[in-house]
Amino acid sequence: MASGDEEYFAHESDDGRRETVGTHLDEVAAMAAEFAAAFSTEDDSSEELVRLLGLAHDAGKFSHAFQRRLLEQGDKVDHATAGALMLWNLGEDLENHHEVGLWLQLLAYCAAGHHGGLPDGGAVAAAFGHTLMARLARARKGHIPPFDAFKRQRPPLAESVPGWPEPFLDTDPAPRGVVGDYFAPFTQAFWTRMVFSCLVDADFLCTERFMKGAGRSQPYESLEALIERLERHLDGLCARKPAEGKAAELASLRREVSNAARDAAQLAPGIFTLTVPTGGGKTLASLRFALHHAVAHGKQRVIYAIPYTSIIDQNARVFREALGASNVLEHHSNFDFDSLEDPDTPGSSEQAERLRLASENWDAPVVATTTVQLFESLFSNKPSKARKLHNIASSVIVLDEAQSLPLQQLAPAMAALEELVRRYGCTVVFCTATQPGFHALMEGHRIGPVREIAPNVDRLFTELRRVSYQWLDLLEDDELAERLADEHQALCIVNSKKQARAVFELLKGREGVFHLSTNMHLHDRERVLKEVRRRLKDDEPCTLVSTSLVEAGVDVDFPVVYRALAGLDSVVQAAGRCNREGRRSVEESVVYLFEPAAGYKIPEETRNREGLSRVQRALEGRVPGGQLPDLGSPEVLRRFFSALLGQGAGDWRALDKKGILRLIDGATVDSMPFETVAREFSLIDGPTDTVVIPCEDNQKDLEALLSGGGDRALLRRLGRWSVSLWPNQRAALANAGALTPVGDGLFVLDDPSLYHGDVGLVFEEAGGRGQFL
Repeated sequence: MASGDEEYFAHESDDGRRETVGTHLDEVAAMAAEFAAAFSTEDDSSEELVRLLGLAHDAGKFSHAFQRRLLEQGDKVDHATAGALMLWNLGEDLENHHEVGLWLQLLAYCAAGHHGGLPDGGAVAAAFGHTLMARLARARKGHIPPFDAFKRQRPPLAESVPGWPEPFLDTDPAPRGVVGDYFAPFTQAFWTRMVFSCLVDADFLCTERFMKGAGRSQPYESLEALIERLERHLDGLCARKPAEGKAAELASLRREVSNAARDAAQLAPGIFTLTVPTGGGKTLASLRFALHHAVAHGKQRVIYAIPYTSIIDQNARVFREALGASNVLEHHSNFDFDSLEDPDTPGSSEQAERLRLASENWDAPVVATTTVQLFESLFSNKPSKARKLHNIASSVIVLDEAQSLPLQQLAPAMAALEELVRRYGCTVVFCTATQPGFHALMEGHRIGPVREIAPNVDRLFTELRRVSYQWLDLLEDDELAERLADEHQALCIVNSKKQARAVFELLKGREGVFHLSTNMHLHDRERVLKEVRRRLKDDEPCTLVSTSLVEAGVDVDFPVVYRALAGLDSVVQAAGRCNREGRRSVEESVVYLFEPAAGYKIPEETRNREGLSRVQRALEGRVPGGQLPDLGSPEVLRRFFSALLGQGAGDWRALDKKGILRLIDGATVDSMPFETVAREFSLIDGPTDTVVIPCEDNQKDLEALLSGGGDRALLRRLGRWSVSLWPNQRAALANAGALTPVGDGLFVLDDPSLYHGDVGLVFEEAGGRGQFL
């Protein structure tokens, strides 16, 4: 290499164009600072700190070793630790301004992890390992390539250090909720992830813009335009053929709820509940509130988080019909491409680069995603998951079916929501027919009272009561199948995939019998639901045996429902699939509760919620066939959730199974546990992999994926043909030679005979080595 005046390059495109490191740093710094503006104020220097981070993050590319890597296919180089070292040292130099130094040192985590992920701090500097302290120790000993050209060719970083005020400086540091005072480790860690998001998204987008020679188009309409679209859509629904009788009463109640949501949108930002019984129109009402509230208070977008992929497409379809397809992003991919090779280096495959650049950043005005995707992103250390976080700031977040949040992770989840509301300009709406009463845990924590949007909740539940409940005691599978066979139309919801398939097999061969579970990909689940809805409408024989995926928000209307004993919230949600449109009387619309046969375990989340024991107490003294009280009444639900959450009301850590808050609370600036927290925080028990099921309809997309192609649209399309696997299931298929790995946690099924359209993946057919769960 030549002297220090030699040009240093950050990227080389396929057509031979080269981008200098200086140009890349300046562009990333400007874009990242623009992103941070969403959560910066006049009293907050976050925007300038993010700009400083952007100027430092790729300092290590000012090295001869990296240039050999880029231009001559040399050895892989650690180019991220250099910027981290400069930022950390700069923070130490400002020790007489402790807070200034602290925020600069937090930036060091972001620079170090902008490709591999935010590392743990590791308070004791080790000679080996991937912690930040270990990397800095090695760098100080000269174990990273020299990057002296950065200092010769770039302005000193110290000139870009913002002065006071510091991020989140407040004259009133009184404790608040879970997070504690304003310089608590949780606040620091959360801010670091937000800053990290600004950096990695800007880095991805600037790299993509250079490599492709053009930036992404933004074909989105304004939120004001979306309100006009929504209001026209609602007017069109009202202009349809006038309803009569009960249908007219239902339509009137839905309009009342919708109008109340529109009016409540003018209230100040904060935390809201929308408590509406099934059939009360809460999906469109919550969207109406969210859009009007966003415009009234200058929010950026609406994020609709839904617990199950099985109903995301249904709700997203409603949103697209109302707002236009191009304005709604549906994102629930389980694909994780962070382990793929660094796309900035010539050793990376085209596939790795394209897949990383294809990850979503939630820049659409309306985002429909999963609860898992939302919360695991908020605690993730990985670039592809974290890059969206800055776009969550200044948003309206609607948590649909809020009762489904797992209690074992409720404390850190609520702490994150509290932080978003208090510091990042968000409004949160807990939307459900079975309101879990989270306000008792959050109210008074300096984020204002929790306000209900719906008018007169008790009256709504009385007027929208649809069903009665009966207790059947223990039912063996053959007894259950006999009862279902005698019904003209019936829905049966059980607690496990194993039992759903067993009961389905007993009924198989009869007319109109269907099965649903997450062993089936979305395309087949939609196909089944479409046929079920048609049969229900045409009064044809129809029996659906399903896991709980059907009970929350899925729009089906059966005359009777059979529900295996579970938590009260699950029972009431299942009841929402019975007499949904109110066409039958309460007396003839029955939800039958039964104890499942021996050998079927109650789901772990049900045990954690103490749901089983509390429902059993409600059933004490009941005899088979006995009438039960209205389990869906607001008063019963209030008692249930009050008892359920009461165990943790005085101590949030009782609702923190993995001790996430304890891990963060005990951290100092040099021991932040970013990687550990990301690994421990999970809304589902255990990691899952994703397998794409090949078929004629996705053949071209699969060929493109396997040959090294792939973009966001392709990955979203393949997501409709994908099934999530537990490790033992993936192992069974892999041991049988039935999987081709594509990326970390992403596979393609090589043996299509293992997938059946009526029941999905059948693992025991892969040599008997899988366990069907």
